Amino acid sequence: MNKISVILILLPVAELLLFIEIGSAVGSLVTIGLIISTALIGISLMKTAPVSVLESIRGGLLSGETPEDALATGMIKFIAGIQLLFPGLITDIMGFLFWVASFKPELITQSNLFPMFSSKKNQQETEESGRVIEGEFQTLEVSEKVQNDS
Repeated sequence: MNKISVILILLPVAELLLFIEIGSAVGSLVTIGLIISTALIGISLMKTAPVSVLESIRGGLLSGETPEDALATGMIKFIAGIQLLFPGLITDIMGFLFWVASFKPELITQSNLFPMFSSKKNQQETEESGRVIEGEFQTLEVSEKVQNDS
């Protein structure tokens, strides 16, 4: 069995045991309230993350920056929302950690957790290896662009 299969089997068991322990310590109504409140937080996070990410991408592109930090932040916030949506304290803790990590996108882009967002590292490796990708481009004026689009 691979690691994902083991996690998918053991995580629900651990969540259930934790629910039983918390329910016996603080009561079942408090435990159910905790589950519902974290699910609602997850839903709201999943709703607001795409809007803030698109605004960040737009602002970054207008200022000439690459959108990798905004994309990484959005992806992490969405994952955090999904984890908060699932019932369970372990996934809720992971969701809150992901949500807090989303405020430091440079940690995400510089780590190897999400290699798709480490373009600066890949760019340095490309420069060091001497691999060059050549291409041609043509600068169009605004009037030419309108004529070409029609």
